[in-house]
Amino acid sequence: MELLSEPTDSTVEKNLLSKTHKNALFSVSGRKAMVEMVLIEKKTKFAVAEKFNVTPATVRKWVKRYASEGESGLDDRSSRPNNSPRATPIEKVEEIIAMRKEGKLTGDHIARKLNMHRRTVSRHLNRAKLSRENDIEDRAEEPPRRYEHEALGDLIHLDIKKLRNFNEEGVRNCNTGNRYISANKVAGSQRMHVAIDDHSCYASVSKIEDETAGSVTKH
Repeated sequence: MELLSEPTDSTVEKNLLSKTHKNALFSVSGRKAMVEMVLIEKKTKFAVAEKFNVTPATVRKWVKRYASEGESGLDDRSSRPNNSPRATPIEKVEEIIAMRKEGKLTGDHIARKLNMHRRTVSRHLNRAKLSRENDIEDRAEEPPRRYEHEALGDLIHLDIKKLRNFNEEGVRNCNTGNRYISANKVAGSQRMHVAIDDHSCYASVSKIEDETAGSVTKH
């Protein structure tokens, strides 16, 4: 008997989604090794169960699945039951969605009209992504709201950025928590004046000695 092939990409993806390492002891790779020990190495199910710390019934289950379904039988399966007799009928779910979209009714209103529990209605609205008010409003995408003056110089945006000067490399004083040594306290600062024209977005940056109106208008 040939060895089982390596796990497929879909198998690895399923393991990652279930937060199980692909080479964990009882992941798909572990089940593969378990089946090989029984079918190829001819070890008993009790010995294999003891090695993998599972019951013999578990070993028997995976060997049986491989015998009937092949390697795909070693994949993880959903815990969702095959039949759910008490599940909400699809027709009722479609009616809930239609009442929400067309009638714009709230979940409580829909629950009262259909004589259903409001949590059941809320669950189906969440799955359909119709639980919020914005989800059912047909809003046309608005263009960005921008303003722009028609001529150069009509509107100038002004800003001043103050930059600290340093005489030497700054250090932290552990005793006082002061950021810089005392020599840098008297180093002063530079004032960068920024002007941006609203129409052309042309920007100009100048270093000015102070922040007075006369200095700003002069430049």
